[in-house]
Amino acid sequence: MALFLKSKFLYGEEFELKEGILVIENGVITDFLENQENLSDILTKEDDKIITYEGLVIPSFNNLHTHIGDSAIKDVGINRTLDELVKPPHGLKHRFLNNCSDKDIVNGMIAGMCELYENGTHIFCDYRENGLKGIQLLNNALNLFNVSKGITKNSDSTNNSKNLLEPYVLGRPTIRLENTTKDDIKEDLRNEIFQILDLSQGIGLSGLNEYDDCELKFIRRVIDEYNSHNDNDNGEDNIKDNIKDNSKVKSKKVFSVHAGEHEGSVQYSHKNYGLSEIERLINLELSPNFIIHAVHVSDQEIQQIKENNIPLVVCPRANASFNVGLPKINELHEKGILMAIGTDNFMANSPSIFREMDFIYKLYHLEPLEILKMATVNGNKILGNSDYNYKNTGLIKEGFKPNFSFINYNFENSKNLIATLITRCESKNIDIEFKYKFESLLSKSL
Repeated sequence: MALFLKSKFLYGEEFELKEGILVIENGVITDFLENQENLSDILTKEDDKIITYEGLVIPSFNNLHTHIGDSAIKDVGINRTLDELVKPPHGLKHRFLNNCSDKDIVNGMIAGMCELYENGTHIFCDYRENGLKGIQLLNNALNLFNVSKGITKNSDSTNNSKNLLEPYVLGRPTIRLENTTKDDIKEDLRNEIFQILDLSQGIGLSGLNEYDDCELKFIRRVIDEYNSHNDNDNGEDNIKDNIKDNSKVKSKKVFSVHAGEHEGSVQYSHKNYGLSEIERLINLELSPNFIIHAVHVSDQEIQQIKENNIPLVVCPRANASFNVGLPKINELHEKGILMAIGTDNFMANSPSIFREMDFIYKLYHLEPLEILKMATVNGNKILGNSDYNYKNTGLIKEGFKPNFSFINYNFENSKNLIATLITRCESKNIDIEFKYKFESLLSKSL
């Protein structure tokens, strides 16, 4: 069964406005038809479906940095400093969450997932605290969210083909070395990291300052060991098959970390390690797959980020909310650093990518097209560096997966459609009813 979607689209890598018909077969866009007058001519099978949307179809948004567990404690600690709020283990956030029941946290996550979905997000990258339990709570919430939307098949954060939302989970180990030389504690930490990586896409640390050099290098080494085991498990016979079918290649587990979020963390790093956080992660050869924030970075550090090919996720609204400054988005963009957008802590910030794009445009006056790329395909490029399954998402183009948002907005008087999209549209302009109708038909066509 093929699915034919007739509408106006932001098509291809330059998000060109095109009107026509997308052909979707086996969950992949296979063709784009323009100037097709007679729709019946394109139907080749009895069960082929044509569906028409009168609005605008765009790629779904990616929210590349969230803490969805905080959704259970929204707006706690207004006007507190960042360290007072979120620094583990005694920040106000952690004290409040420790007093929450598992049910409270799961219900908060479900509410957060509803907000993400209603804001046009498909992939969200969550820094999941609290080790294995934190990941299990997210999986429980995801299953309950799916049930609430009529999807009853069991799924988890590593298999999202049937999910309306696709969490990209970065877990965090609970066992700490803390300068110990005891081999049994190292083995316990190694085992915990392996278990976390079995259930997630990688490790996401709260900050470099909470770990000494030996512990950071140990965590990085264990991730590399896990990836090496995965490569060996493929076997030589499978490698030949995988060359022909990249989708069979096992994904690499990633390492990510907050860095340079506020001035105090940079000062602490200089005082205790003689280097900034950016300099330290490069000096230790931690090779992060991407970093979060980089608000307080020098021109030299921006150059180091570029030279070491480190992608960056910026969260300017959250930075403003926490009063820690704002990232140098224009300078980072001019250096050609790959950037995506995140909304960060649910407790302090709504997960609206529309608001994030509008905020970035009004503060930085970056080209609207570049901002839209930060909210869509750039995130897929970052995640696709370690997992092939994310390389063919984020665009409306042949060979890509049909992850769409449907925009119900009157663009008739717009002289710059993308600028109008990123500065005037809101969550109410996401046509959730049609989106659900389309995804139901898409699921039946597989």
